[in-house]
Amino acid sequence: MHQLVQTARGVCTVLLPSEKFDISEAFRLIEAHRVSNLFTVPTILKMMVEHPAADKLITPRCVT
Repeated sequence: MHQLVQTARGVCTVLLPSEKFDISEAFRLIEAHRVSNLFTVPTILKMMVEHPAADKLITPRCVT
């Protein structure tokens, strides 16, 4: 379902180049492609939020 919305909006999909999750590469690609929407499993999301690079890329925003 998530991919259908992405396709309908005409956005690109960024995939990691390796079979094993490389958190440093994931953050590099997020920054390089200016990713603003991410779909992943809770375990990977937890790893990403706890990684030191998250402080650099994740900035709190106030939504009104």
